[in-house]
Amino acid sequence: MHTCAPQSSVALTRDGRLVAEVDLHLANHRSSDLLPTVEWILKTTGTLIDQVDLFACAAGPGSFTGLRIGMATCLGLATANQKPCVGVSALESAAYPYLGLGSPVAAVLDARKKQVYVQTFEPSGEGGIEARDAAVSIRPGELGKIVREPTMLIGDGAELYRREIAELLGDRALFPPSGLCYHRAHIVAKLAEERFGASPIPPPFEAIYVRPPDAKPMATASADAGD
Repeated sequence: MHTCAPQSSVALTRDGRLVAEVDLHLANHRSSDLLPTVEWILKTTGTLIDQVDLFACAAGPGSFTGLRIGMATCLGLATANQKPCVGVSALESAAYPYLGLGSPVAAVLDARKKQVYVQTFEPSGEGGIEARDAAVSIRPGELGKIVREPTMLIGDGAELYRREIAELLGDRALFPPSGLCYHRAHIVAKLAEERFGASPIPPPFEAIYVRPPDAKPMATASADAGD
């Protein structure tokens, strides 16, 4: 599942192939929308929940609320069914479908506050993906520090700031047709399956924030009082 962006996605795959996928274009992320979607996919495909061998979700960066809802739901389903759970970078899953086109791929996701999350990737091995740099949160006007050669720019951040980025980077900026930069849960599933199969021990199931969450814990009344 992918819940890090305004457009959420839930998918079921089998042996690396897509069985079913549902995209939800909602203004707000709600856990009440996510579980019924999972149930609908299972019912429609005739799949029992205990037949799912691996649960996976996009682990960020992205909407903090959506991220927490997705990770909590995924972990809850995995724990209840005693199955492994894997998190996948939203930047990595966004870039993956565009590899192999002859140029590096930069995932540019909207980070709000007039910033974007950015990370560049290139193909690795047979169908693999390799990061060329670390994920960062920057202003769109700073992309020139990262994109130094013709690069495919994908993601909702690339679409949101497309004009500004095109003017900044010139010939270095390559874009897919507008409207094709959706986040796809079946790509998350594919990468999770490959990652899990490469190691007998699943990688840590941790959120990828890149920058600190906006919400901060409030000081307790006793602390304010000096106790």
